[in-house]
Amino acid sequence: MISRALFMTLTRYFSVSIGVYVFILGGMYLIVDLLQVDKVTSYILVYLFAYLAEYAVTLTFVFCNEHHWLKVLKFIIHTAVFLVLSTLLFRAMLGWHVHYLIATFAVAVLLLPFRYLSNKYLVYR
Repeated sequence: MISRALFMTLTRYFSVSIGVYVFILGGMYLIVDLLQVDKVTSYILVYLFAYLAEYAVTLTFVFCNEHHWLKVLKFIIHTAVFLVLSTLLFRAMLGWHVHYLIATFAVAVLLLPFRYLSNKYLVYR
């Protein structure tokens, strides 16, 4: 059985994630379709902005933690690793002729559990 504390943390994490992914999908559409920027470049730019906002929200709202320079350092490393991994997956999906918005969403869904666990046990610990 899942504890109430874990359930609440997961609920907060998924709520924040939904907001972040709506921002990401909207940003991708805006930059790729309206501004005609390369898909991979757009992906990296949008994710960098999303991750910056996510740090503060996840720190305070999801894990109810306090800011510390070591958490920032761990978050930067975490972000770099996941940005490289997600970009490689995104490029692979584009190579398989998956529409860029579907690829963006699919990568997010694939990495979501790993991002949650690494945030919980490595970054915000």
